[in-house]
Amino acid sequence: YLYNPLRFYDHYLEFSTSREEILREMESCGRVQKIELYLNEAKDDRQWLSNEFYGGHYFETFIHLIVVTMSVIDSNDSLIVDKWIIGDCEQSTGGIIKCLAHTESGIEVYLEMGKFVSKKRNGTIHYENATISVDFDEKKLSYMSPKGKDFNVAVKKEYDRYDIQLDMVYRCKETNVKPFIIDGSDLQLRAIQWLI
Repeated sequence: YLYNPLRFYDHYLEFSTSREEILREMESCGRVQKIELYLNEAKDDRQWLSNEFYGGHYFETFIHLIVVTMSVIDSNDSLIVDKWIIGDCEQSTGGIIKCLAHTESGIEVYLEMGKFVSKKRNGTIHYENATISVDFDEKKLSYMSPKGKDFNVAVKKEYDRYDIQLDMVYRCKETNVKPFIIDGSDLQLRAIQWLI
């Protein structure tokens, strides 16, 4: 939402301050300096994830971290990998995939995805003049600024797991909105192209 603030999304979100104040703060937070994202999960019983034919955990779960990263960095900026650390993500041993990277513009990027490990599903985006903390379980982000202008944006409690995606489909049909405008498919395609 912060990087593509379409009013279409407002229907699903709760704001601790006005939309205008949030957009004003985002304009004053300065350059992104560092992105740290974690998507570590205790277990995942879906059988198809262990089948490498479909890309396994790499495509199914790690792609979410790439999509979030791509939404933060400028579309003209390139994400360059410095180091991959790839575990096997098997239930018997647990495993973690880590990506240490940077962008051409100098943003540091640390992405970590794990399966059958201690749960940690959050992240931080560091700017020159602010910090955004993300809690993927609470579906909430918190913006903190040294100036004391803090705010929160969260998904409304009545929306569970995939409810928003289903509702967006219905709303797009009802309002004749082209889905690619709001579904982030351009980011998903960029993420897939980057991964392959």
